[in-house]
Amino acid sequence: MGIMRIAVLDLGSTSFHVSVFDVDSRRQMERVLRRRVTLHLSASVARCGHLPEDLCAKAVRAVRTLRRAADRAAPDLWIGVATSALREAANGGGLIERLEAAALCPIRVLTGHEEARLAYHAAREVSTLRDVPLLVFDLGGGSLDVAMGQGPTLLADATFPLGASRLHATLVRNDPASETECYAIADLVREHVRELRSAISEYRLRAAVATGGTARALARLHVARSGRPASPGLMTVVPAGALASMTSLLTRLSRKERLELPAVRSRRVDVLPVGAIVLSTLIEELDLGALNLCEWGLREGLVLETVGRLPADGKLVAAGSLRAAASA
Repeated sequence: MGIMRIAVLDLGSTSFHVSVFDVDSRRQMERVLRRRVTLHLSASVARCGHLPEDLCAKAVRAVRTLRRAADRAAPDLWIGVATSALREAANGGGLIERLEAAALCPIRVLTGHEEARLAYHAAREVSTLRDVPLLVFDLGGGSLDVAMGQGPTLLADATFPLGASRLHATLVRNDPASETECYAIADLVREHVRELRSAISEYRLRAAVATGGTARALARLHVARSGRPASPGLMTVVPAGALASMTSLLTRLSRKERLELPAVRSRRVDVLPVGAIVLSTLIEELDLGALNLCEWGLREGLVLETVGRLPADGKLVAAGSLRAAASA
């Protein structure tokens, strides 16, 4: 195969994205375009269970804008997916049809387990930890998707209603969040991830990677605070203590003060403290020494899947909300 240009339209719970990748004959990829529109759909779904018409109309306009932007790059192939907010909204099915018409391509509604699998393989692809037992967190706006594996083998996955936008919409009323609100978020994370402890022990998982917009934002903030130049790689290692320090800082500052921090952008400023609480609580509760914050995630995983880079994971067998991968 020569160069294939693939456009990925990712209708996420916080933002809609389009990314265009060139994939060569060795199936190596290079991103040539990225655009986004921030919508915070999961906040609306968390509050009222559906998406109001004005937000639906805005979502359709956003997809048209992203389609036009990507069309200028002349992709050979389009991949369209939707995640937690559109999966859970009472009127999500009807909106998906409108979004498909605007996108001029089918939209595949991913399950949380599919999101976890795609994020795992994307993170592993660019990690120096690719052959060790690995835990991958994909923190989105609506859900936290978790995958466990070693090398190309996915061992188990899980999905939890712990997305940063969802938790901000349902649990935070103050700016900055009160101590009670911060404790409520951390307690909810502890409650949901309790069942992961035994699986982590069973699979001897000691390395953790986080993907998603919040993880990337925290990586930028960590690098800016450290005073060191950004790494040329796709992974930023953040020790548990540094993550706890960032979380403490973000949760005691107002929105205006957070915007004055280096590398903090307005589109994520409201949910960044919540996401930091989620990730720092995970690291603390699971007794992990550091978190590797990864630039690659769902969209790169979709490209890997499309060009056949992903291994067959076998049949996934439900076991509560934690699912184990078993041979077919």
